[in-house]
Amino acid sequence: MITLSITPRDIRYRLFRLRRLIFIATLIPILGMVLSILITREASWFSNLPVFLGVAFIWFGIVATHSVIFPFDWLEQLSAAIIIAIVVFAGSYLEKLVYLAPETRWGDAGVWLTFIVIFGSIFAFLALVSLLATQLPKRDMGVMRYKARHRAKVAMGDLMQAILLKENTQTSFCSTGPKREDGIFTVTYHYIMPNSRTYEPEPSDFEMYAEIQSKTETSQITQYYMLKDDNEAGVSLCEEYFSEEGAYTTYVIQEQHTLFTLYTVIPFWLCDSYADHFTGAVDFVQGTKPRALHLLPKITALSILARWFARQNFDEHP
Repeated sequence: MITLSITPRDIRYRLFRLRRLIFIATLIPILGMVLSILITREASWFSNLPVFLGVAFIWFGIVATHSVIFPFDWLEQLSAAIIIAIVVFAGSYLEKLVYLAPETRWGDAGVWLTFIVIFGSIFAFLALVSLLATQLPKRDMGVMRYKARHRAKVAMGDLMQAILLKENTQTSFCSTGPKREDGIFTVTYHYIMPNSRTYEPEPSDFEMYAEIQSKTETSQITQYYMLKDDNEAGVSLCEEYFSEEGAYTTYVIQEQHTLFTLYTVIPFWLCDSYADHFTGAVDFVQGTKPRALHLLPKITALSILARWFARQNFDEHP
């Protein structure tokens, strides 16, 4: 597992790979400003075009920078965008609350209002992150089908070797066990994630089972399983096809999943996961520094903050 490093190559890759997240997280507050203009018109702070564009540009910069530094912060980014949208929409109304105070106290009222909005927004943000983190995993998506097509300047044989699952292999991201008599073998994915108590980054494994149902010189069909109540239940059927044209290889993947929840399907699309895994394989074949997000430690800004609070608590209560 590689550590978090940010080079110009990484920045370009993360900005492109997370383009959907950056666009949506930027768009949500912009919609809040537009709604404010439509309802309050000239009274809106954002009816002034330079102010509107300035706020939009600054927020875009914050979102893009945050995405580069914390590429796994999709939940926190969307939550922050929603809270910011509410604040910018309500801003013109909140300003009027100051004038409910005596004229001699307008200054003090403005300070208190600013204080309440800032800390109220922080509390609302944390509450929204907690709510979404607990509720989204409960929303089962049922059977979902995906198809993706990618192309790269690599030899087909090398790319197949890097992508196709097989038994008895070991990489920094995935390891597989020996094949059983029924053809099934274990598949263990290796991650670095915050500890649930200390929030310190530590290795964490996710185990599945797989069976290669058919394989040709240019394709493979793999069935994945999860253990449920001591019975192996199929959760994914993956079909992979390769074709070569000159120096380029085209890779097509079709999958049918029953394992996704709303919590997993949203970042799967926002973070362009199929393309990210393909990029990881291409970088491996070409022998270049890995850029793929799925190879990075799953560290977020809130996990770093929680780690700091946990350390303070442990220092005070050893």
